[in-house]
Amino acid sequence: MPDAGARRLVGDRDGSRGYPPFCATLRRRAVPLKSQNKLWWLVPALFAAACSDNVNNTPVDTDVPVVKDTGGATDLGSDSGTPADDTGGAVDSGTPTEDTGTPTEDTGKPVDSGTPADDTGAAVDGGTPADDTGAAVDSGTPADDTGGAVDSGTPADDTGPRPDVPTCTSGQSFCGTGCVDTNTDNTNCGTCGVACAAGQSCQVGLCRRSCSAGQSLCGDVCSTLDSDPANCGSCGTACPAGQMCSAGRCALTCAAPRTVCTSAAGVMNCVDTLTDAANCGACGNACSTGQSCVAGACRLVCPAGQTECSNACVDTQTSNANCGACGTACATGQSCAAGVCRRNCGAGETLCGDACVNTQTSGTHCGACGRTCPSGQSCAAGACVCPMGQTLCGAACIDTQTSVANCGACGRTCTAGQTCTAGACVTGAPANDLPTGAVVISLATPASTIMGTTTSATNQSGCGGADVYYRFTLARREVVYVDTFGTAYDTELAFAPASGTGTITGTCTDDSCGGTQSQLARVLDAGTYYVVVSGYSTNSGPFTLHFQHLPIGSGAVTQITSLSAGTQTFMGTTSGTGVLTQSCTSAAGPETSYWFMTCPTFAATQFNAATCGAATWDTVLEQRSAARSANICNDDGCGAQSTITGTLASGAGLHSLYVDGYGAGSAGPYTLSLTFGTCPTGQNFCGTACVSLQTSATNCGACGTVCAAPVGGTTACVAGACVRSCPAGQLNCGGTCRAVATDASNCGACGTVCAAPVGGTTACVAGACVPSCPAGLTNCGGTCRNLATDSANCGACGAACVAPTTCASGACRASNETCATPAAYSVGGTVMGNTATAQNNHTSTCGAGGPGRDVTYSVVFDGSPRTYTFTSNTTGFDGVLHVHNAAACTTSDEVACNDDDGSTSRSTVQLVNPPAGTYLIVQDAYATNGGGAFTLTSSSVALNNDTCASPSAITRNGRYIGTTAGRAANYSGACNSNTAPDVVYAITATRSGTITVDTSGSAYDTVLYVGNTCGGSTLGCNDDTAGLGLQSRVAFAATAGTTYYVVVDGYSTNSGAYVLNVSGL
Repeated sequence: MPDAGARRLVGDRDGSRGYPPFCATLRRRAVPLKSQNKLWWLVPALFAAACSDNVNNTPVDTDVPVVKDTGGATDLGSDSGTPADDTGGAVDSGTPTEDTGTPTEDTGKPVDSGTPADDTGAAVDGGTPADDTGAAVDSGTPADDTGGAVDSGTPADDTGPRPDVPTCTSGQSFCGTGCVDTNTDNTNCGTCGVACAAGQSCQVGLCRRSCSAGQSLCGDVCSTLDSDPANCGSCGTACPAGQMCSAGRCALTCAAPRTVCTSAAGVMNCVDTLTDAANCGACGNACSTGQSCVAGACRLVCPAGQTECSNACVDTQTSNANCGACGTACATGQSCAAGVCRRNCGAGETLCGDACVNTQTSGTHCGACGRTCPSGQSCAAGACVCPMGQTLCGAACIDTQTSVANCGACGRTCTAGQTCTAGACVTGAPANDLPTGAVVISLATPASTIMGTTTSATNQSGCGGADVYYRFTLARREVVYVDTFGTAYDTELAFAPASGTGTITGTCTDDSCGGTQSQLARVLDAGTYYVVVSGYSTNSGPFTLHFQHLPIGSGAVTQITSLSAGTQTFMGTTSGTGVLTQSCTSAAGPETSYWFMTCPTFAATQFNAATCGAATWDTVLEQRSAARSANICNDDGCGAQSTITGTLASGAGLHSLYVDGYGAGSAGPYTLSLTFGTCPTGQNFCGTACVSLQTSATNCGACGTVCAAPVGGTTACVAGACVRSCPAGQLNCGGTCRAVATDASNCGACGTVCAAPVGGTTACVAGACVPSCPAGLTNCGGTCRNLATDSANCGACGAACVAPTTCASGACRASNETCATPAAYSVGGTVMGNTATAQNNHTSTCGAGGPGRDVTYSVVFDGSPRTYTFTSNTTGFDGVLHVHNAAACTTSDEVACNDDDGSTSRSTVQLVNPPAGTYLIVQDAYATNGGGAFTLTSSSVALNNDTCASPSAITRNGRYIGTTAGRAANYSGACNSNTAPDVVYAITATRSGTITVDTSGSAYDTVLYVGNTCGGSTLGCNDDTAGLGLQSRVAFAATAGTTYYVVVDGYSTNSGAYVLNVSGL
């Protein structure tokens, strides 16, 4: 026990309370003294000697926490500064510590290592806070520390291991009720009580998003490191532009078995279509949420504790549609608990066995399942009580107002010759000797026990000897039962009418059930009646009267007379209006009633009643026993029909059975099967037979639970659970056996549907989806594509052509490669194109025949007199430009051609007054397979070359087209006098030499003449030239810098479209 001084230290933070003033000063000055570097080294020892609580310097176990170290003090001695309760010599972190553990008595005198705390030796203390009271040498183990753990310096009040908290293994912590690893526990992530949200898991003590198998969390995104170009091989490792991620490495191509798939964002990835959930079996075939890609097929992967049933993950322990096993559905009014279908109970009801009961009122489950009230007692507010007006005496409910053995109070017995009247023993005839003094029987409960006597009574009824009367009044038709079992003498019983005179015919009963006591039951209509208890002959004395009653329905009433083991069959018909309400449903339909009695020797017997398959309407069955407060009731135990199973209690009593209808219109003929007797061990009554709930396929685990075989398979009940089987190689998929190796709707697993590519087909081969496309087509992202013509998948899936090119023969080409598909062009417009991907489709009369790559444009002329100039500027190749007036685009329909106009990168053609129509412009190249980028421009000017005053200028060799139709006839050549329309061209020679002009290709009979003056023909005139037919040719000597006039005219009055060919310029 700590002494007074020690107790004063508790909570004394500066350690000064109770010490001389200088002690407190020295304590507070410990640090400054050392820092001044003076001869204060003896202070600690003096302080220990003078300021110690232990004046005798003897070791004392004070059981007092070490004084808190307030931090900051520097140790003068060999103490390293470790605070009290520190087991080593580590540097003091300055954090104060209170150790409330068991103190240690240090009885030795080793040299003080400097460790503070309850040190009983006289060693020099270096300034470490302490209650150092003695001369003992401290070994370094902090006093009052019961363990050997190193104190980190954190304030503690550690009293040692708690006996109520289990010790967890290394790496685990105790949270709530058990040891968990807070690095991985989803409900205690990082620390106890921190639960991860849905879709997250605990990883290294942090809640992070959960990724599917084969994926890794990169930031907040689940990534497949094998194929993700942004996280290739590891998070954050991005592949360069143009490369893909294959097998975790950046590459230009995919390594087998991976293939290229283009995402919706246009990113090409290397993926394994056998395992990639976004491209399962084929590019773009994404698995649904919750599915994984297995062998190229999407399959449902259920979490632990769940089972796949019809392509859904369910808990067979709680699923009403799959209770205990897939396809085992609980019936209406049942729910699944622990894998077994159990009846649903309403508010205020409890499931006891297979029945829902109100434990507040049930006589067989009073307050709790299985707690049965003794005979004569009823259940009220969950407790067994006697009927009103009766008292529990021993184990029986007694009317102490009339009981000779308990008159006025339990155990108060009247003497011989006395009766009990109003709770008092009296001499003379009983008060109920006559009908006028009859004791009223309460009908508040179905069963009651009445104690009475016939001693000194007279006989009034004519049944037996001395008799007494009891009166009761029925509000409706009921079956009323009485017996005197337990009475010591030979009795008789009878019912008397309301007048009290005589007895009701046939009711005077003497001996019953093989004894001298009496038992009587009759169906009585509403009204007042008497029970007459008498002794046989001269017998009289105290008796016990058991009175019971049960209601009767609206229809027929039948007494069951045989309770022998076996099955009885009753046929009947319900009709009319119902008057009873059964305990398991309102049962508004009409009823038929059955009743029977049991004798005192009756042993508890199991019974089963059923209308299963024996009625076409919705039946309800209920069995009642007057001495049992709980009724046994069933509505739909076998479809719309009913079955009940229960136990009749041993002993004498009244029992009833009702066939009722669920609704007001539920009525008609029926067959009732009633079986008495227990089933063999291991069997239960179900319907009309004893069955094993462990093996019966129609009553598996519970009556009425039918094991449905999957289509094409079989079923069996094993250990009370339905076991469905399919032939080898097949699985039960939603109630049908499927060959998952070949079934395209259940490929590899139930519910895995093989999706056919658009325009193609699919098949399940060896449990994997194998999509296919028609010949010539390829499956690209779930759609069959023609790689030869599909511009989005040209030559390969995902290889898209860049506009304006289109796909032809598996290569991206311009759409206007041929004159059959030219691009429209308007004069004055600018077109920037490229022939690099085009083919060589056309030839020309210039530029080496135009062997390069070419594209075409169409232009429409309206026939107005204009001169059109088309110029092409090429980049990186020698271009050729030619124009045609027919869609064939051959040299025969060529109307203009030019290779080089001042440079190899420029070509120009000119059309003068061309006839109306569509013309085709071909951008070609001089070199074989030459081609590249080009720019096509054009212009036009109004034409007025009717006279030499406004001739059309010719500046280069080539073909010039036009028409003379509609023009004026201004000139006539020396070689042919005519009046035909004509046009004039002016040629300025760029060099001296021979220039040749002809009209070969013109459409009419031409005349051609040339002069160095307007309209003159001094240099040549020609009508028809050999080899040219009706066309003309003139060759003349030209001098550089001189202008010459060429007139295109017609013979006689001929006019039309002409071609003027110029060479030698």
